[in-house]
Amino acid sequence: MISSGDINNFNIKNSVPIFLSSDNNYAPFVATTIASICDNTKSFCEFYVLDGGISQENQNKICELKKQFNNFSVEFIKINTDEALSSIDYKTECPHVTISTYNRFLISKIKPDIEKLIYLDVDIIALDDIDLLFGQDIENYTLGAIPEDFEDKNNNIERIDTLKLDKNHNYFNAGVLLINNKKWVEDNICEKLFETEKRYRNILKWADQDILNIVFNNNYKILDKKFNYMTQEKEAANNIILRHYNTGDKPWRYSPKTKIKINNFEDFWEYAKLTEFYNDILHKCKYKNQLQLRIRNIINSTHSKKENG
Repeated sequence: MISSGDINNFNIKNSVPIFLSSDNNYAPFVATTIASICDNTKSFCEFYVLDGGISQENQNKICELKKQFNNFSVEFIKINTDEALSSIDYKTECPHVTISTYNRFLISKIKPDIEKLIYLDVDIIALDDIDLLFGQDIENYTLGAIPEDFEDKNNNIERIDTLKLDKNHNYFNAGVLLINNKKWVEDNICEKLFETEKRYRNILKWADQDILNIVFNNNYKILDKKFNYMTQEKEAANNIILRHYNTGDKPWRYSPKTKIKINNFEDFWEYAKLTEFYNDILHKCKYKNQLQLRIRNIINSTHSKKENG
């Protein structure tokens, strides 16, 4: 971890542009993501928050992190989703995903002069230096991404067949994207994404992620999974750069007092504690103690037995 006192070592000229997207409900996790990134890098990070309705109070709470970290700036970019995404027929099988996820489509329109950038979902924490991702060479590709880690490998085949993707395509997760924004602008990717949504909306399952996979069909730079280590990944790893809680089982649903088997659960709460939202996150935990967790497990077990006959 990097001490906030190391300001003289921060390289502001070679800053790392990082885009996050959130509505007001996810503001606490914007702060947690920022805290984890800043605590693990000596690079200066320029955060751009695609703001789908974050209150001024919550914006102020996010900015309170500047009292602990000197190596970042943050700009809130107001997005009127009703207007900007009016053509989107929003639907997804992910109950925790909101329409603000489509805000990432607008990045090249909002900041066309940034040549290279990172996009991150806010159910992510950094465990190592974000500059290791930013420094990746994506060669002549417009996009660098990490293949989705499906628990059922047949899901990859199913997505490829349904979306009519190239058989050699590796369906990628859209929670961590390394973008050659200069090329993104030149290739009119923003327009292609919205056009693709119109053509494929009746068969989309994973919202904007499906659309990105269609547009970048077998034409993106595959990055190491350490840059987007997902919840369902079972094998042990010591070199994780970014931990992504990409399923519905988010760490903030469980109090730090519970003994839940979620990878890097303690790390999440360590970074949440650095934010002004810590008590709010604690208060909203669905399972606040071990007894509640046991009751949940019993109910889930009973339902599972009934479903299996």
